[in-house]
Amino acid sequence: MFKNYFYLNRGIVELREKLIGKAIYEIYTQEKDQIFIRLESEHETFDHLILSCVPHLPYFLLRSDHRKAKKNTINFFDSFLPSKIVDLSIAENDRIIKIELEFSSLFFLIRGGSSNVVMFSEKTAEAFQKKEHATLAELHTEISKLNFIKGYNQAHFINPKSFEDLKNLRKSFPFVPKELIQNVGITAGEDESLISEEFQSSLKMILYQDIIIGELDGKTSFSPNNFVKHDGFNQKYILDNYNDAVQKFIQNYHYSGRKVKEEKVINHEIEANLEKLSNKINKLRNRLDQGSKESIYRRNGELLLANIYRLNRGMETVEVEDYNTGESVKVTLDTKLSPQKNIDKYFEKAKDEKINYEKSQILLEESQSKYNYYKDLENKLNQTDSFSDLNELKNQMGIRNSGKKRKMKDEISSKFRHFVLDGKYHVFVGRDGKSNDYLSIKFAKQNDYWFHARGLPGSHTMLRVDDPKEGIPKNIIKNAASIAAYFSKAKTAGTAPVSYTFAKFVTKKKGMDPGKVAVAKEKVLLVTPEIPKNAEQIEDE
Repeated sequence: MFKNYFYLNRGIVELREKLIGKAIYEIYTQEKDQIFIRLESEHETFDHLILSCVPHLPYFLLRSDHRKAKKNTINFFDSFLPSKIVDLSIAENDRIIKIELEFSSLFFLIRGGSSNVVMFSEKTAEAFQKKEHATLAELHTEISKLNFIKGYNQAHFINPKSFEDLKNLRKSFPFVPKELIQNVGITAGEDESLISEEFQSSLKMILYQDIIIGELDGKTSFSPNNFVKHDGFNQKYILDNYNDAVQKFIQNYHYSGRKVKEEKVINHEIEANLEKLSNKINKLRNRLDQGSKESIYRRNGELLLANIYRLNRGMETVEVEDYNTGESVKVTLDTKLSPQKNIDKYFEKAKDEKINYEKSQILLEESQSKYNYYKDLENKLNQTDSFSDLNELKNQMGIRNSGKKRKMKDEISSKFRHFVLDGKYHVFVGRDGKSNDYLSIKFAKQNDYWFHARGLPGSHTMLRVDDPKEGIPKNIIKNAASIAAYFSKAKTAGTAPVSYTFAKFVTKKKGMDPGKVAVAKEKVLLVTPEIPKNAEQIEDE
């Protein structure tokens, strides 16, 4: 719901005062489908307006802590820059945001797979992405016909008066979000006279009310605080402005996405084992239902032994009298075996049958026990809501990651504090001397970043680098340093120096006390000891 027209309208209104008058120095991309607009900022903050053209996740977001990556960046619209922002507006009834500059205008078009950022001046036109839509000239003509507004669009011209009007509303006004219509339908109940009033009430909730970030059916939810909540809704955060709400939504969206992937891996393993065990149990039950043939094989062996004088090599069958019942029994023989070997074969089959039947009984009990075990894991998976629980399940099941055994099950949940920055970058913090040693010497990879408060006792902190070829943004490194300072004796200081280097330059010499290490090629950052706003702690302390 964060990307519906009225929330975008609200976001523009809330950001106008912050953005008007700010100079744009640079526009670049460092991630697919995202534009970063570097703004004039006070002090040492790094203000960026981020425009995301990701088809399923379009958004705009003002951030004060983003830094440009050193590698893999491409600049756009350089011929239009630098320039100051003159105004900010949104198309009336269309998801097109206009950033008016001194001599040009930048437009953010939110159109699903055709979302784009384009820049127009009197003589020049340029687009961020080459999309299969109208030419820039045609697009400019289309946009020039639109009316752009700076305030709240309260849509007084929309006045549904019946359930039929409500049902067909999006045919006439496609920019009206379906969640708004659903909320009106619920709050109006069966009273059609309330529809018009409830429509305006629901719309005002979007435009003015606190925003609640939650989770529903495993997906991150974004809605006004007083919208009707569905069963199973799990509240996470309440925020009073659109920009902060979008930032928190994006963090939780990525967190939930990773959690869903983990759940799928575990669920696939559980289902595969349940199916395999179910087939095995059915076969074993069929085997046992048929009963043991031990007595039949032994009887045949005894009858052949009693009539061995009648047997000759090459015979296929022999008909003998069962001396216990007096009935005639036909016994099959192996034509290639001697009479004695045929007799021995039946006694061996009787022995094997006894062993196999007893083994089948044991295997059935074991298989049923394993089946119940995986059913129990399935129930736990359905009830779990944290990564530590998921990691414990994976360790219980021996699920491998990237071809290697998982670390001991309490490695993260017990040994380290675990944070995720921007929903992507993992930061691990030691809890004591032993876990500091383990984190720095064994757990850290050589190209991970290592942090420690300079000259003060504190936790070893490590920023995971999954792909050494991909640059880590400077703000992420600074965020990790702030976390290291926070978990040190400098926690209450205004600012604190933090040493950092690559993990490969951290060593431990023989005789060193727990938590003591030798560090080479270190650099120093001066940071505020804090847990950054873009940090999500996904493990309980």
